[in-house]
Amino acid sequence: MSIIRSFRRSRGSGRWPLVALVVCVLALAACAAKPDSGGAAANSGETVLGPAKAATGTPVTIGVLGVAGGPYSIPSLGEQATATASYVNEHLGGIAGHPVKVDVCNDLADGPSATACANRFVDEHVTAVVSLLGFNFDQFTTILAQAGIPYIGAAGPVNVPETSTPGLYFFQGGPAPGYAAVALYAQRKGWKKLTLVSFETPVVTQLLDSMARPIYRQAGIDLSFSPVPIGSPDVAPQIQAALATHPDAILVQTDPTSCLTVLRALDTVGSRLPVIGFPNCGATSVVDAMRSRMNLTDIQGAAATSDSAEAKLYHAIMSHYSSKTDTGGLASNGYIGIMGLARLVNASGLTGEIDARKVGQAIATAPPVQRPGGLDTETMSCGHSVYTIPQVKSVICDSRYYVSEITKGVRGPVQSIDSAQFVQTAFGA
Repeated sequence: MSIIRSFRRSRGSGRWPLVALVVCVLALAACAAKPDSGGAAANSGETVLGPAKAATGTPVTIGVLGVAGGPYSIPSLGEQATATASYVNEHLGGIAGHPVKVDVCNDLADGPSATACANRFVDEHVTAVVSLLGFNFDQFTTILAQAGIPYIGAAGPVNVPETSTPGLYFFQGGPAPGYAAVALYAQRKGWKKLTLVSFETPVVTQLLDSMARPIYRQAGIDLSFSPVPIGSPDVAPQIQAALATHPDAILVQTDPTSCLTVLRALDTVGSRLPVIGFPNCGATSVVDAMRSRMNLTDIQGAAATSDSAEAKLYHAIMSHYSSKTDTGGLASNGYIGIMGLARLVNASGLTGEIDARKVGQAIATAPPVQRPGGLDTETMSCGHSVYTIPQVKSVICDSRYYVSEITKGVRGPVQSIDSAQFVQTAFGA
């Protein structure tokens, strides 16, 4: 079976570089765009939510690490987690029969705030912690592990503590399978040379050398790097430098605002090179602004823009419980984290009074469940990692990425790419 599968055709289901990653750029994240999401947004009626099944037990608190209030702010992450918890409480019977109370604490990307959130979760005796997207995990991860609190990452692992600590669970695979998904897509297109446009930081440079370039080298693709300053309104010089490398396509790996700046700069110089956005260029704000010119391949950690039943449920939940919440960009990590936790714990058969230890055991022993944010019949389980790389001690429950092509604002079919084996081969496993 092909490693790249189209939803409309099939609905079936080394050495690891331990580096700190720039999460705002590189975290596995879902992109759900409202205007171009096909049938998903249009089918968000009450019937999609299913029958009522209210939770009746004693409430349990789930700590949620969001990102808001700092220089990089996505308040919709926490809003989506809260909305999804409301759905879980009213339609899935909560978690093991218990209503879920979400306690959102935001990482301000300043260092101390993530540590303060971890200490707060410990003091509140939360049953589990779901990290939606963060920046500073060193102390955060250690504090939770010492307290015996299950740690669930809606996105992939982003640093040494997250990859090297047993008992951590990630519903997405991290940047490595994302880079591999891009490489596999480029191979299919016959592209031999890509130029990456991303932020100019030492961490990105380190990531390129330790992760991206080995993957593209295995794929037979030459990768160049054209750095752009964070938040710069004018990237024309950097775009000229990128085009001077004569690539077959441009890979843009920034936040949505910077991606829009890059696309506009490409448009200004008259470039019609193919553009791959990973993972933020498919955000609603970008697609709407560039609709007349938009020709973009969107690669994301979720298939929220497909016409799958899972995508319809996602949009229905947001429409019903948090209608003003943005569903573009990285926002659907809020849905993925809470829904994945609920599905796994409920599928495990856990009942009665629950605590952190029981929830951790339930996650590890649950049978496969519908992959939150995936295509229909795609499943996920956390009994073992999709990677068999010795350096990765945490559990990577799923590593799929989703690709769709946007032409003048019109999104084509969503395809699934599972690049786990490709990643293992790239790093000698």
